[in-house]
Amino acid sequence: MEATPVDLVWRRSRLSLSARFDRFRALRWQIVQCALAAGVAWFIAKDALGHDVPIFAPIAAVVSLGTSYAQRLRRVAEVTAGVAVGVFVGDLLVMVRHKPGIRQMAELVDPLDRALRSTRVMVRQVAVAAYRRRPVPHSYAVLARDLADAVDLVAAELTRTPAEDGMAEASRTALLAVGAGSGLVERSEEMTAEVVLAQLRSVIVDLLMLTGMGQLEATDALPPPPRK
Repeated sequence: MEATPVDLVWRRSRLSLSARFDRFRALRWQIVQCALAAGVAWFIAKDALGHDVPIFAPIAAVVSLGTSYAQRLRRVAEVTAGVAVGVFVGDLLVMVRHKPGIRQMAELVDPLDRALRSTRVMVRQVAVAAYRRRPVPHSYAVLARDLADAVDLVAAELTRTPAEDGMAEASRTALLAVGAGSGLVERSEEMTAEVVLAQLRSVIVDLLMLTGMGQLEATDALPPPPRK
């Protein structure tokens, strides 16, 4: 009796399924090896070495397994060296290409960080003074407002197309004016108010460094605080 098309399809599917199962059974150890190698490579690169997205680590591990056992160590060494050289050359080209921007960021990060720290200290002292009802001279609030206006100028200049040195030089005049005002305000007998004034002056110095001034130059640009 001649087989129907349905019977032929059924027989072929059974043979195909059996062949696939046989291939899987023959290659199951290689599959397990690749899975384990990729997982371990990802774990080492991400958790031990600190890479955020180590996509090349599992790829290199699987490629290294695609050789005979005798060649495997050699392949691992070759792939490792190749990836290391490639990453080094890539980083070098990126650094050379973006060297001015990298230098600009390095020069901006430190004074910005100090200015933010000083601002946090100042805000805490103002909160303490308000909570304990300790008086702070009104001129300090005016000084803080003028400093905020100068900060807006610095931020606007830094976000525009930077100059060759990447510094906010045009904002220096406004910051120096605020610094001069910090030497004219009255002093207070309250320690909290004195800390607020000191932090205001510290922020001015840090921001002057964003205009290209050195730390000592920026410090000397401010007049001494008024005597009590």
